[in-house]
Amino acid sequence: MLLNDVPIAVVARLHNTSVKQIEAHYGAYIADYADDVSRPALLDMSTVPQLPTPASKVPHGESAMATSKQKSNELITEVLPKD
Repeated sequence: MLLNDVPIAVVARLHNTSVKQIEAHYGAYIADYADDVSRPALLDMSTVPQLPTPASKVPHGESAMATSKQKSNELITEVLPKD
């Protein structure tokens, strides 16, 4: 019945048991079936185009802060007139 998309609550009521009892007894089978059914719907990563990798890596951590600060100082000196 479950394989024919009958809701688990309906199956439980028809068989005078509970959803919890069905899940406890048939849980492994339900999980296997769910995996088999859902796997075809997953995204096939082999067909997704790869993004180009940047020529230079973006620095992280303290070196990134130092690089950012240096670039900021360079921009400020370009914009502000010298005394």
